[in-house]
Amino acid sequence: MKFLSTTLFLLPLSFTAARINSPGDREAGAEFSEGRYLQQSDDLGIRFSKVAFPPGADNFANQVTLPLTADDFKINSSNNDVLDILKESMCPSVTKLDDYEIYFDVLDIIEGDFVGGYPTHASNDLASPFWGKFREVAEVQALRRVDNGSDPAIDLMPLPEIWNGYSLAAVAEAVHDEYPNYHQAKNLARMLDRGQGVAYEIDNEIIPQRSAFQFLRGPVMIADMNTWGTSIVGPHSFSAKFAVGRARPEETAWSIKTGGIPRQYVPSDIFDMISDIPDFNAAVDFTAYDEGSPRHPSWPAMHSAASQTSFWLDIVLDLTPEELCQARLTDYGVAYARTVAGVHYPDDNIDGLNIGQEVIALALPGYLSLKYGADEQSVRSKIEEKRFNWNDFDPQNPCPFVANDGDVIWTRVTGGRVRSVDVYEDNIYAVGFNNKILKQSIDGTGSWENLEDYGGVASIDVYE
Repeated sequence: MKFLSTTLFLLPLSFTAARINSPGDREAGAEFSEGRYLQQSDDLGIRFSKVAFPPGADNFANQVTLPLTADDFKINSSNNDVLDILKESMCPSVTKLDDYEIYFDVLDIIEGDFVGGYPTHASNDLASPFWGKFREVAEVQALRRVDNGSDPAIDLMPLPEIWNGYSLAAVAEAVHDEYPNYHQAKNLARMLDRGQGVAYEIDNEIIPQRSAFQFLRGPVMIADMNTWGTSIVGPHSFSAKFAVGRARPEETAWSIKTGGIPRQYVPSDIFDMISDIPDFNAAVDFTAYDEGSPRHPSWPAMHSAASQTSFWLDIVLDLTPEELCQARLTDYGVAYARTVAGVHYPDDNIDGLNIGQEVIALALPGYLSLKYGADEQSVRSKIEEKRFNWNDFDPQNPCPFVANDGDVIWTRVTGGRVRSVDVYEDNIYAVGFNNKILKQSIDGTGSWENLEDYGGVASIDVYE
């Protein structure tokens, strides 16, 4: 018996009631109304078709006609016959909308205000938003090919500390079949390393404190949640992929190259970029990887949907601005690196980040209550406080809540981190983690001067 299926019966009512179906109930998918997702009039009908069948599966291969089209990805039922056939193909994790690991209505999540709806597809309208998304992928591929990708990635995208000095080629390879949430785990390990002078603080208003010094409800909990987040988001992301069936960028590029998309429907600058790709002899050559994109649809990006550490971490910890910044840069970096590699459109990433966050926001209160004894309403309240729509992320100013240009709001000092600061008469007064009041000049160039003990102070308000 699957562990997840077993534990569902132990989950709080508020969690289980949100499920669209219970384990074994395959009729619940009928509640998905027909026609919720309609093909737009300018849609060329091109869909994900990177499908192959293993030896001995000819009987299934003969039941599907390639390339797949919009008619194969109509969201009018949870029992799509094409998906039943694809389950026997080499496409990984073909997941239907009524799968037993789906806890929340995926179409409701997609259509909600936070995600904002379905993606666009290749269009006969030269002004379609789709072409703007594909143009960005093509432009980034041109940059990545210069000098074999040796240019600094920081010139294209903001980087977390763990990727300091990475080139474009290194960024693309960093998200190539790596262990799930490897980079988030690496950033967490950096944050939890007290030997680096960093200290993290559990929010005991959310996670009840078991003892004065916390290990199980410290690093063990954080490691658990990094894995849990991926496992809860994954089925929802993959069911959205196979419901919508968006073609991969390499499929679009190859269709342009081979005339599958008529020339008159392709913006001229995009057509020229595709024509100029050197050694473009197969669809996979568009990407950074020898094998090209994975064999599942493009939208939403699973790397992005699983990149939720900056969200749930901000719920269970009291993060400093710099800690939040590094967590958010890591999540964004993992997401956008897949566009650098040429396997995702930029909105695959942003919508993936938002879909994943929506799933976590729905699941987290029940999970923290069950696993750690949290008060569900307190968790929900903090979730509402910490929600972040990735459409608002500005790569040019990724962490506006962190000081720069000498306006020091957070820094490290000997003995620990700064807990809080105040600015008064051209000086910065900070309470350090070592409970000392320190002073530094406003331009941030001077050394910290220890003014006095401030024993017993845990924190004071932060003034920006």
